[in-house]
Amino acid sequence: MQSAIDTFSFFKAQTIHLVDKLGCPIDPKILDVVAALRMHGIHTISSCEGHADRPTGGPYVMFESPKTRELREKYRSEEKGSKEYKFWHKKAVQENMPEIKKMLLLLEGFYKDRIVANDQHLIVRSFDSSIGELMCQSADIAYALGLADRKALLARNQAEMQAFEEYLKLASPAPHESEHGGALL
Repeated sequence: MQSAIDTFSFFKAQTIHLVDKLGCPIDPKILDVVAALRMHGIHTISSCEGHADRPTGGPYVMFESPKTRELREKYRSEEKGSKEYKFWHKKAVQENMPEIKKMLLLLEGFYKDRIVANDQHLIVRSFDSSIGELMCQSADIAYALGLADRKALLARNQAEMQAFEEYLKLASPAPHESEHGGALL
């Protein structure tokens, strides 16, 4: 049986080559989190390690089911508020619920015996209604802070995300679906 660390190494080797729409690689301080989430069956789409020189709300990882993206394109092509828009939007939100539920279960396990300040907790929030975002509860406060306080907040938030990464690396990964519907080991 393959160890969790071996499984993580496999997912990290796949993740390290991912780039965004501009051709930029995943930020180094969030790469292992993204790989670990992918190991647990979370379909990541965007991430940021956080930057003290410009508030980004980071660190964060956005995620959505592959089918949600298709549905989002459909509702965005409709007139906002129209019957068609509402139909496709609702479908997109429903399609992404299993992703959000998986993330919430991972966070529940992580915080089962972990005690940290409430503002440091990792939370899931909805972005564009159909995309999930994992972030620290206090991340948005950075927009109102001076540079020194922003650096301190970012360091605390990055430490919490790194602790979650370590938890994910050692937790039993979820079985993965192949393109043909079978579980990947």
